[in-house]
Amino acid sequence: EVKQTYSYYCNDSLKLNLQFFGDFGQFNTKVLPKEDSRFLNKIVKSNANQILFSSKTTLEPFYNTIVCLRDSNSINLNKYSIKKQGNLAFWYQENKSAKPYYEIIMPCWDKYLSFFYSMLKNNKMAVNDFDEMAFWNLERILKNEPCVELPNPFNLANNSFNESPSKNYLAAVALQKQENNYQNKQDKSNYYQALATYYSFAHQIKESKETWKKLDNLYGENTKKDSTGLMPISKKQVFDLIKNEQVVMFNEAHHHPEHRYFLGTLLDTLYQAGFRYLALESITHADSLNASSPKIPTFNDGFYIREPIYANMVKQALHLGYTLVEYEAWEGDREAAQAQKLYNQTLKKDPKAKVIVLAGYSHIEEKPIDGKPWMASIFKSISGVNPYTINQTEAMFRKSINNQTQEIYHQTQTTATSSTIVVITWLLCSQYQ
Repeated sequence: EVKQTYSYYCNDSLKLNLQFFGDFGQFNTKVLPKEDSRFLNKIVKSNANQILFSSKTTLEPFYNTIVCLRDSNSINLNKYSIKKQGNLAFWYQENKSAKPYYEIIMPCWDKYLSFFYSMLKNNKMAVNDFDEMAFWNLERILKNEPCVELPNPFNLANNSFNESPSKNYLAAVALQKQENNYQNKQDKSNYYQALATYYSFAHQIKESKETWKKLDNLYGENTKKDSTGLMPISKKQVFDLIKNEQVVMFNEAHHHPEHRYFLGTLLDTLYQAGFRYLALESITHADSLNASSPKIPTFNDGFYIREPIYANMVKQALHLGYTLVEYEAWEGDREAAQAQKLYNQTLKKDPKAKVIVLAGYSHIEEKPIDGKPWMASIFKSISGVNPYTINQTEAMFRKSINNQTQEIYHQTQTTATSSTIVVITWLLCSQYQ
């Protein structure tokens, strides 16, 4: 079964409910593809092993998975290393031959499960991702979770939001009542993302940020830093830094309306400086919006239109004369597809154009993270234009100096190959009408 960007394998007789990253196109449970059969013959030579399934993802990350149920006497655990997290533990080995694979073994009742992962299309081995999935599934086995998948929290909130023709901005209240249903780490992660997002739509900013802190706490990432050492910078100074650039990329946390508010306050002066394209990750029907009269976005024009500041920003951009560009892509390599789509709709057809981009989180990273190149760096390779990036998410949890609410602080990170400002925004969203 495929749900959003996760896949689930359920086996009632074995009381198994396994969860995986990515979307498995098809589960092969009886006859394995020839390449999988040859693979298993080489590494698992025992009749005491039962093949549960084999599958491949159809979207990034691209990998192949084979899962076997094995008797304890068919495995020599001394040949494996062990990883632990609290009371959870599994064994693993990484084979770096010409056809590399990563194997994880975990206890399952009186037997063991073997997970064999091999990356496809020359993708880097995502060992940390496989380890994370192992801990999820150990937790699921220990809790004896049934093969009934919880409803996607975004779908629940969306149904509540759309129950009224005038839209229900109390959808977060309805979703909040479901918190106890989401118990394991991954389910809680999805739930907190949805709840924080729908709180932000209703401008319950405090509740949104408190919910997101719960999400960060799941992964130990909510370390609040002090802003000492950051330099105060005015909005005019930010404008002066970017006004002569050809491509400027802002990022945002989707549950932080302050981030898009900050960009909205710059649109007028940036238009006067010659910027004519505004590329938005989550906009849809951009061509229709550009041609519409009056130029007013509706709920059908993008998921984040539901958030009033985002809707006002789009409305203001259209009023000023910007051409909106939609560049989201979900098939294949998302980063490469986004970059190509962005280039095709801007600099390829208008080489002297000046472009503003609003993207989510890491898409504006100019250097690879764990070997993965992001949209901004790929765009630079395609276009030959080095975008100036303004990062508003890197320092979201810093404390204001002396408890004073400042407009923005920044750290400038400039090298011969990249120009980046890390910006912290403390802005009152209600100021932006």
